[in-house]
Amino acid sequence: MPQLAEVVTALEEWFDPSWAQSWDAVGLTCGDVAVDVTRIVLAIDAVPQTVTEAQAAGAQLLLTHHPLLLTPGAQRGGR
Repeated sequence: MPQLAEVVTALEEWFDPSWAQSWDAVGLTCGDVAVDVTRIVLAIDAVPQTVTEAQAAGAQLLLTHHPLLLTPGAQRGGR
């Protein structure tokens, strides 16, 4: 079974971080890269509901499209 570090490496190979916009927060937010990953939950946002779903599913990783604390307008230079 892969470790989190291997999952992150695979994601970075598929979706090169250099493709991100300057305002885009990409990469691992938190976690132990040595943890074995057997289940991943995919979501648009890391909100309480998706975190609860990931925990209930026994997932070791919540993979989201939007980074934590993304606020409306942030990608346009807003606050």
